Amino acid sequence: MKEINRDEGQEITCVVVDVCLGWALEVAAKMGIRRAAFCSDAAMTFAQGLSIKKLIDQGIVDKDGEAYLSLIPLAFLWGIHW
Repeated sequence: MKEINRDEGQEITCVVVDVCLGWALEVAAKMGIRRAAFCSDAAMTFAQGLSIKKLIDQGIVDKDGEAYLSLIPLAFLWGIHW
């Protein structure tokens, strides 16, 4: 970040990072750069919520929320089919 901010015409004014990269927030704070963090887990939870009807329609989960498989591949939630 220091190198980029040294170049004329370029400057990092803020950083947005996953909370797993807390060190980047610390570096930005030390440099006086505005920062924001997000939790990527929230995106996965949102994707799972959108997939509930599909899981029921395909018989992977029953209407009571009981899973018929012990492990549902994440690829299913992303729309990847084998």
